[in-house]
Amino acid sequence: MIKQVIRLMQPGVFLPQFSTEDWPENAALVRPTWMSICAADQRYFQGSRPEQVLRSKLPMALIHEAVGEILYDPTDSYPRGAKVALVPGVPSDTSAVTLREPSGVYQSTHSTSTRKKRAENYREGNLFYSSSCDGFAQEFLSLPLSQLVKIEGNDEHIYAFAELVSVCIHAVQRWLRIVQGNKRGKVGVWGDGPFGYILVLVLRHAVPDVELIVFGKHDDKLHFFSFADDTINIYSKSKCRVGHAFECVGGRGSSHAIDDIIDRIYPMGCITLLGVSESPPPIRTRMILEKGLLLHGCSRSVYSDFSAAVDLISRPAFQGHLKKMIVHEATIRDARDLEKAFLADDAVPFKSLLRWMI
Repeated sequence: MIKQVIRLMQPGVFLPQFSTEDWPENAALVRPTWMSICAADQRYFQGSRPEQVLRSKLPMALIHEAVGEILYDPTDSYPRGAKVALVPGVPSDTSAVTLREPSGVYQSTHSTSTRKKRAENYREGNLFYSSSCDGFAQEFLSLPLSQLVKIEGNDEHIYAFAELVSVCIHAVQRWLRIVQGNKRGKVGVWGDGPFGYILVLVLRHAVPDVELIVFGKHDDKLHFFSFADDTINIYSKSKCRVGHAFECVGGRGSSHAIDDIIDRIYPMGCITLLGVSESPPPIRTRMILEKGLLLHGCSRSVYSDFSAAVDLISRPAFQGHLKKMIVHEATIRDARDLEKAFLADDAVPFKSLLRWMI
């Protein structure tokens, strides 16, 4: 098959290219319909990743947050026109992928098989769209059923956030297994951007009895966290302390966020690191040792997390909060439209949605 792929050739420059693709047996043909721009995509577009990384990755199609519609499914699992969320992660051992697993956010059981499925996310050799291979910015794609999650309803565009929601679900589930019910005190989330916003939403639904505090530096953004118990500007004189913490800042701000967390967290607390930083942040190991803190990292998600994310997004209250994040929409018909959308997205406080018309 010959298809059009919009690739980032160098920072700030998208160009259309035509690519041939084999159609694997039992793969469905999918046309992307809605996409969302992630901070990771922006780092490539802005050229803020290290030069050696840019040279090794580009040219590459971006976007790993997307939904699409089925053009043809040889397995008859999906009818033509069915709406699906697209899963960007491809485990190195695809035979280990379990396609359907009940929504794990609301389960209290953590079986050995579930832990093995979670471990897929951290296996060496995994592929990830718009990182280790072309992303979803393509005319159409042939995808196995293990990368498709059916969605229902008329608001398909909001499911473009399923990837980000799934990552937050993955992180919350790992945290719950680590603390094993010991959710003592307040739980703090550092980061007032889209990641922090969705993580607090997931925490609120998964552990509604926990007191959630959001720490950020933008009062206009913190105003949106109406579902949190409290919001605190990190430059205020608040002495608020927490039992556990989630870091969702990343970038240059991750160092300050981690430092603030170490100051505010009680001994024996758990710190979940989610923000990506190009420059290694200095961490005060002396205080980590003195307080007996546990640091663990989470990234990306697996199929079962996507299933749980789609279920969560279908809930009216959750979906209503997600819609508040949309501050920019654009229709993409060519590479120039995509460039304009990325430039506009860089100036918005939350999320952009792209209607894909390639």
